[in-house]
Amino acid sequence: MTETKEAVNGIIKRKMEHQGMLMEFLESESSCAMEALNTAEERFDRFASIPVVPFQLGIEGVGRLLFPVPPNGSTVLPAQMIVSSREQDDSGFRVTYVHKEQALEVSVNYEFVPGCAVIRQHTSVTNAGSEPRKLTYFSAALLNGLATDGLKDWQAKDKLRLHYAHQTWHGEGQWRSQNLEELGLYHHSPHPPSNTIRFSSYGSFSTGKYLPMFVLENRETGKAWYVQLETSTSWNVEIGYRGSWAGQEGCLYLNADAGSERFGNWSRMLAPGETYTSVPVAFGCTRGDFNEAVGELTRYRRQVLKPANAWAGEFPVVYNDFMNGIWGLPTRERLEPLIAAAAKAGAEVFCIDAGWFMEHTEEPVQVLGDWEPVDARFGEGGLQQMLRDIERAGMTPGIWLEIEMCHERSKLFAKPDAWFLLHNGRRVGGPDRVFLNFAHREVRAYFHRLFDRLAAMGIGYIKNDYNDYIPHADSADGLSKDGVRENLDAFYAFIDEVRANHPALILENCGSGAMREDYAALAHFHVQSTSDQEFYERYPSILMGTQAAVLPEQCGIWSYPYPLPFLEQKQPELVHHEAYQESMKDGEQTIFNLVNGMCGNLVLAGHLYAADAFNMTLIQQGLAIYKRERKHIRESVPVYPNGLARLGDTKGWAAFGLLDAGANRMLLAVWKLQSTEDVWEIPLERWFGRQAKAELIYPAQPAETQMAFHPHPVKLSVRIAGMNRARLFVISG
Repeated sequence: MTETKEAVNGIIKRKMEHQGMLMEFLESESSCAMEALNTAEERFDRFASIPVVPFQLGIEGVGRLLFPVPPNGSTVLPAQMIVSSREQDDSGFRVTYVHKEQALEVSVNYEFVPGCAVIRQHTSVTNAGSEPRKLTYFSAALLNGLATDGLKDWQAKDKLRLHYAHQTWHGEGQWRSQNLEELGLYHHSPHPPSNTIRFSSYGSFSTGKYLPMFVLENRETGKAWYVQLETSTSWNVEIGYRGSWAGQEGCLYLNADAGSERFGNWSRMLAPGETYTSVPVAFGCTRGDFNEAVGELTRYRRQVLKPANAWAGEFPVVYNDFMNGIWGLPTRERLEPLIAAAAKAGAEVFCIDAGWFMEHTEEPVQVLGDWEPVDARFGEGGLQQMLRDIERAGMTPGIWLEIEMCHERSKLFAKPDAWFLLHNGRRVGGPDRVFLNFAHREVRAYFHRLFDRLAAMGIGYIKNDYNDYIPHADSADGLSKDGVRENLDAFYAFIDEVRANHPALILENCGSGAMREDYAALAHFHVQSTSDQEFYERYPSILMGTQAAVLPEQCGIWSYPYPLPFLEQKQPELVHHEAYQESMKDGEQTIFNLVNGMCGNLVLAGHLYAADAFNMTLIQQGLAIYKRERKHIRESVPVYPNGLARLGDTKGWAAFGLLDAGANRMLLAVWKLQSTEDVWEIPLERWFGRQAKAELIYPAQPAETQMAFHPHPVKLSVRIAGMNRARLFVISG
């Protein structure tokens, strides 16, 4: 990080350069306001921006500002604060503000992340007085002066586009791109605009509606701004325009928070001397577009957030019996053929998913909480013998849990109310999922004993699920409305304790697929389930979009040859029927599934024992290639040569790359869905020169496939006959 200062009429312009981007502040002896965030180069700003203090704060008894429309939760407090200290070194910048009348102190801490164009921000507020103060709003980051440069007005329809991602169960990672007017931000008045763009998520399904990541692209200047919130709680992102009553000055801002009474039913009572720190926010800007923004955030996640490995070498290939398999109803009879087939295919972990603790009946109830094996499901020797059988087959045993809640029929439910999250004095959730309080010491001790017991049984892989969410919970002090975060902070601290106690235990995060797919969680879990989508041909858009927000090596992607969908789960004999076997005969479903999985962290599933020799060979070949490519995957960044796909675009093609720029090498997946066009072109000139080469690596003997690499336009043409086909290429040089 380098710094320059320019002084004019007692006002200092502080410019801090980091990895090609420039953060600018205007300062006096008592003030420090953010003016702009841009790339580090000369630029033409059409109008001057309006500097602003880089946080927003609301307390009970101080009303919100209304006009001109300010950032969410804004009050007069930040503007009334004076700077008490500034600290700067190579690692970052810290500025502290004080409000003497309200006895509040706010510290904004910017961490300059080495090796990537990313700054990580924490903001803290301290009650320096003798009376309690109730926070009603507290921002995590306020970024001011975005996309100020260029000749076009910020409202020009072809200038700025915001990229954001919809999320839903079975339909994650669905990115959209719109201009600001389409999203509701426009200005046609002599007065400052009174509208904003808002994205909000309520409750602990933090990614149940949107991903907490956004990219603002300036297509006129070829630049991109990006932001990532790191929270599993309610959050808000607001984009607006701060204008002037008297002139044309003004600029775009982005405000992010995980603490809003107005848009999240949040508040926090600060006792005298107490400090509250916001959730982290990572942000930056770079030359380029969505691809470059994703690349910078990918490097940041890998360097700062990814937890330490619990395995030697590469992440093992996991087989999970749930998806398109036995759907949470394990028995010895059902598991034995799956274990044998998974081992034959090349799996290294075998995870028994839900059901191992359920009563052995036709319609069992999933009683969470006690986590005692129902040995009758597994015959002689019970679950322990089943785990030994997995080990004898050469695989590490894994098992499914959902430890953050319990069923009303469990013995755990009889514990005192202090063991549970409460709202207005009553337990949150029920009857099948009542939420536990991980801030309680005895709750943590209870589950530490569970993990110790499972580890003693030989289990080396845990998939922890989360199939309901908390909208709100009482705080420990009985006065605040911050119980969701208090509990989740305690839960993630517990997970860190588990990892410390069992350093070889691999932990997967799941939440009804990817409804809690954020880096508050993924800084503690090794891998993330990306979806519960059970139809392989619908997965490409999900895995492509998800990897913009999650590291490739943390993206658990289902690969389920020989699937049995949920609605057919009671008819396992279908996989042996002649019509089913005939539909698999050409191997294309198997190839498609393996290509999906090889785009990230492959999770094998399906009724593999039903595979004929040809398809089993395809599975084995695919896993052998995947094992060889795992190092490349964990060193790569996602790229989108033809843009992002949509779940509903079933009539087209799609392409997705994993680029290791240092090795000048890309894994390139190409899918032909139900397109009637047999030839498709993939542009590659952004990443390779004319000397590049293309090689089809899976399948090894591709039927009905032709490819041609054209060096002068640097693009790959692919011809594939048929529909719902997938191929995996390597581009190098």
